[in-house]
Amino acid sequence: MTIGKLKDRQYIIVVMILAAILSVFPGPSNARDVDWTIAPYLWASDVGLDVFVDSDPAIGIDVPFKDLVDKLDSAFMGHVELRADKLGGFFDIVAIKLADSAVIPVGPGGPILGDLLIDTNLKLNLFELGGFYRLGSAASGSGAFDLLLGGRKIDADQSFNITLPGPGAMPLDAEIDISETDVFIGGRFVGRFNEKWGYRVRADYGGGGTEGTLNAIASIAYSFGKTGLFSLELGYRYLNIELEDNSDGSVTETEVTMSGPALGFIFNF
Repeated sequence: MTIGKLKDRQYIIVVMILAAILSVFPGPSNARDVDWTIAPYLWASDVGLDVFVDSDPAIGIDVPFKDLVDKLDSAFMGHVELRADKLGGFFDIVAIKLADSAVIPVGPGGPILGDLLIDTNLKLNLFELGGFYRLGSAASGSGAFDLLLGGRKIDADQSFNITLPGPGAMPLDAEIDISETDVFIGGRFVGRFNEKWGYRVRADYGGGGTEGTLNAIASIAYSFGKTGLFSLELGYRYLNIELEDNSDGSVTETEVTMSGPALGFIFNF
């Protein structure tokens, strides 16, 4: 099976999942039977990048979140979920844009030859679309288990602009563009400690476009007011993405790891 046909099948599976979810939701006359959750959130993630060429290490970078803040151009993260009885669907997005620059003196003992100028930009987009089937009730003391199935699109675009020292030097441009789609399966356990406090634990694994993607989240939430319309959720998220490319005759393996605390602002209605 060719890569193109494999990716086509992945898109078909994701569309079938979405169509199945929409087919079971009630119409406008019963719209009150659908539970909605909208949650913008912040993910204070550290980022690790490891690159191997023909099994030899080429790049190893670990950037803590406090250093990423200075390089952050923009970020948007959000989660939308709807559920009717046992069936539900969700959409999640993480969009981050980073920019950095460096000036490197060239020459022994100082900038004798001039300065090497480097500008780099990174755009990382994660799109997640899926559905779930609920076993049990989250309102009960025992909690509920959701069986998850869906698709995840990963887009990463990194560009470099390098200006060599010396008069009349022409800038050099390079770009790394990664776009892959995975199908994932996993589980989520949700429940409540009491009327105010709840919890959520999720883990899923995907593959197809990537060599493997592991996603895990654990969090607790506090509800305000008697209706539970608004909640704050604090947790920890871990994401590991493995990529492989052999288009130029050599095998390049890339591993991206993102991990750190996450704070969500949850609206339930």
